[in-house]
Amino acid sequence: MAVRQTGFALLSSHSVQESFDLALASHIATLLCSVPFVHFFDGMRTSHEIQKCHALNDKQVKVVMDLLEDKIDEFRAKALN
Repeated sequence: MAVRQTGFALLSSHSVQESFDLALASHIATLLCSVPFVHFFDGMRTSHEIQKCHALNDKQVKVVMDLLEDKIDEFRAKALN
């Protein structure tokens, strides 16, 4: 696993619901701690499972974005242009 030496934090999902939930969680964690995350999951397993997934709606994601607005601005200020 060559990614271990990069300094990225690793986040693994084992189900469809975890994949969905941890996708947003990894973005939040990256913004709060300034450490990049690699969120990985078994694509074959998650794509072939028949499982109901509770998805967040746009309003719920917007609430998270509003709470992290200052962190998002800090992140964007660090970007290369």
